[in-house]
Amino acid sequence: MKERELQVKIQGSWAEEQRRNFRSIKLELDQKEKSLNHKDLCPVYLKVNPRHSAARAVLRSVSYLQLDRLRCRGESFNSDFELFLINFGLFKMQIIRSPKRMQKICGELKRKSRTISLVPTMGYLHEGHLSLVRIAGKRSDVVVVSIFVNPTQFGPKEDFDRYPRDFKRDRLLLEQEGCDFIFAPRIKEIYPEGYLTYVEVEELTGKLEGASRPGHFRGVTTIVAKLLNIVQPDVAVFGQKDAQQAVVLKKMVEDLDYGTRMIIAPTVREKDGLALSSRNKYLSQQEKKQAAVLSRSLREAEKLIGSGERKAAKIITRMRNLIKKHPLAKLEYVAITDARSMKLLTELRGDVLISLAVRFGKTRLIDNTKIKVS
Repeated sequence: MKERELQVKIQGSWAEEQRRNFRSIKLELDQKEKSLNHKDLCPVYLKVNPRHSAARAVLRSVSYLQLDRLRCRGESFNSDFELFLINFGLFKMQIIRSPKRMQKICGELKRKSRTISLVPTMGYLHEGHLSLVRIAGKRSDVVVVSIFVNPTQFGPKEDFDRYPRDFKRDRLLLEQEGCDFIFAPRIKEIYPEGYLTYVEVEELTGKLEGASRPGHFRGVTTIVAKLLNIVQPDVAVFGQKDAQQAVVLKKMVEDLDYGTRMIIAPTVREKDGLALSSRNKYLSQQEKKQAAVLSRSLREAEKLIGSGERKAAKIITRMRNLIKKHPLAKLEYVAITDARSMKLLTELRGDVLISLAVRFGKTRLIDNTKIKVS
């Protein structure tokens, strides 16, 4: 198939020349688009000087439809052209399935001195995820969001098969947030036949979530290690809602000498305080109403600490009693730990993490708050 190339030459930056170039180049773009067979793969390379504002004006004047028809749409990644569009916010988000292709693209971006941020997710995105994407966008030139329901972090009796999925909806949400790449690999590409290698962080993973969900953190650290190797991000953004996970991943990144900066973003909540979670979809109306007790119990703990209470047992008892008033809530654990080592505390001091897990029917919810105690 014959490739077509469009060369746009812009010289000078004075307003009169910009207006002249704008009219002539826009006309050339319109004429070129009419001649294209849109069913063909038509790599088109715009050779312009990105420092000239005329180039910016021309590209911003072209509709997304035109750009989609003019840009490189094949499996190949033309770094100069794609990076030019990224620079001016005109890049059409790409969906990448192949780990090798994602790694190649990120390698090309790094060679062009572009910073990359990664937001790992399992999909079925909500406002909490989108807040991470916005943070990532402010910290880097290129945003990669991974969508992968990771089977190795689910136990045999957990909800892997019924975990909510809606890729079309996720794609639309990420397009609106200005995401550059969705990395959505297939299970067989992440864990091919004969896969035998896993990553484990000792000591931090055998308690709380690790005790309730044996093998969970081995799956989490393994998939995140693989994503960091594939995407090579300068920044990775995670949510505070999974507080123990954040501690474990920070330790893994430190111990394995990844050059990635970890950002742990605040938990996003509904108006009643319930932490946003993809699993909230499972809750009935009555369960969801009672689930707000998780955040209320954490606020109660904060009040006690603010009034001078330092005995972990007294705070935990108050939280348990509050949760017991809700008949649909089945408390799994409440724990007060050091926020870095995850060791259980009897007396509160330093950076403290208060965590809890509660079941409502078949739905397991977690929440936490982090407090600095003087």
